[in-house]
Amino acid sequence: MSNGSFHLTCNLVLYNSEIGQSLTDLELLLIITAAYRDGRYFDCLRDIEAHPYLLNAASSLRGDLCRIGLAAYMQTRQIHQAFEMVEKCLAIEGLLPDLLLKKASLLGLQARYEDAAKILLSRLP
Repeated sequence: MSNGSFHLTCNLVLYNSEIGQSLTDLELLLIITAAYRDGRYFDCLRDIEAHPYLLNAASSLRGDLCRIGLAAYMQTRQIHQAFEMVEKCLAIEGLLPDLLLKKASLLGLQARYEDAAKILLSRLP
């Protein structure tokens, strides 16, 4: 995403908030996605952490936000937070092979090699 696209998305959302409309969950997802695609990982994480209800609500956006949060935590090398987020992703989306591989990678980064090996050597669904 180009820098202009990120600013356009943010300006549209800010305009809505200035005229008295609160941000919808979809608008927050657009801001977070734009920040991630623009390489603004810390901005992305700030917005996710400022709205924790989005990850806990029974929302159709929850899976997308978890995936973006997981990727942003991994990009910023926040291993503990990434591990917590991959657990949320697994709880929401199930035992998907790509999530299990990320979990094993995070376990390896924490020097938990036996746990990582169990995941990698187990039969995937």
